[in-house]
Amino acid sequence: MKFTHEFLCSCGRTFQVSTYGDDPWPDAVCTQCGSMVSLINSLSVSVTAERLLNRSKVELDGGDYSLSILIGTIAVESFLARLFLKLKGMESYATTLTLPTPAQEEAWKDDF
Repeated sequence: MKFTHEFLCSCGRTFQVSTYGDDPWPDAVCTQCGSMVSLINSLSVSVTAERLLNRSKVELDGGDYSLSILIGTIAVESFLARLFLKLKGMESYATTLTLPTPAQEEAWKDDF
């Protein structure tokens, strides 16, 4: 899914930076003043869920209410699933002092 972020340059021009999925934001250059824009991901449990919530707001502002509700629901479920796996990993690390294996994470997905 494509995610866009609108950025206001110091010269007053507004332009968009786009990325897909959880890929990093590409660097962009303002065509009017030549200044470079570098965006970083938010500090969150799930970057994808944050981007989905932003996309849901864009769809809501555009008037597509049904798609906004659908994307918002997916964002909340994605966030909760990632948070559950992160907390289970912390619990496992606290008792064993080793990082969880992929097999353990697959078993936790069934628990979720």
